[in-house]
Amino acid sequence: MTTATAIGVLPRRFELFDQMLRVFPPGHLADIGAGPGMFSFRAAQAGWKVTAIDARSDRFPAHKSGIEWVTGDVRKVPLGGYDVIACLGLFYHLTPEDQVSLLKRCAGTPIILDTHVDSGESTHPLSERVKVGRYHGSWYREPGETTSSLGNEQSFWPTPDSLYQMLRDCGYPVVLAAQPWVKPDRTFFLALPEGYDLGRAPWTPIPARDEVEVLARTVWRRGRRLAGRVKRRTTRLARSMRPAG
Repeated sequence: MTTATAIGVLPRRFELFDQMLRVFPPGHLADIGAGPGMFSFRAAQAGWKVTAIDARSDRFPAHKSGIEWVTGDVRKVPLGGYDVIACLGLFYHLTPEDQVSLLKRCAGTPIILDTHVDSGESTHPLSERVKVGRYHGSWYREPGETTSSLGNEQSFWPTPDSLYQMLRDCGYPVVLAAQPWVKPDRTFFLALPEGYDLGRAPWTPIPARDEVEVLARTVWRRGRRLAGRVKRRTTRLARSMRPAG
């Protein structure tokens, strides 16, 4: 029995979300495909300003609790200006085109991604494995429930390797997968954009290579000027201390 099975799927999802969220200093979080806002409330309680976005406003809770609730199709809403984006239980309900579009609109912002993948150990009926553009995976036929896809009858579950490739293609070269998995075909992924370093707090972009070179030259020039001033002052001091005669 795995840890995920022993403690239950939802508690395990809460555990992983809370742990990943604590990597970041509290800021503004977008919970896309938020539904009733289970994770939105947890982020708000942890000190985050939260915008919860879902296409079905009837899923929103009656008590708003200081969270901004936005009715909108996540395939179209702008996603700039956030410190972290949470995409929890949504990604595997999208087509590959919409998955790529979503990631590109998130570009530059860390993503906490909770999704099913085509791991070869699926807990759901999938098609034979196919290749769509650059990515391998399988099609999943949507059941048509009000909590699943919106308008598309099938969605795409990339293989883990193809998910990593898709994220790299969209500006996320570092992806951390939570172990043990929530299910044999599902876990949380922490996707970090180009130019971010987990060792820095708060999150500060690492300078690009040309910026580093400019900075190095500036430091070298300032160092030479400082060394020159020290040498001149030392010389004047030595002269002033010479005995008369």
